[in-house]
Amino acid sequence: MKVLGSTILPFKGFSAINLFGIVVVRKNCLTLSKRILNHEAIHSRQIKELFFLDFIYGMCLSG
Repeated sequence: MKVLGSTILPFKGFSAINLFGIVVVRKNCLTLSKRILNHEAIHSRQIKELFFLDFIYGMCLSG
């Protein structure tokens, strides 16, 4: 899981956002708590699992 700092994303009121396994953090919140990092890691796993399931589903429908 990569962590990037940004001034645009996430929008005000949020400290981090997970975009396809990359965590984007506001520049003023670069130090995230273990709780938030764990929360975003869970989202990364969910994205990977859903992508895998969609891939398998698509392969079954195409064949």
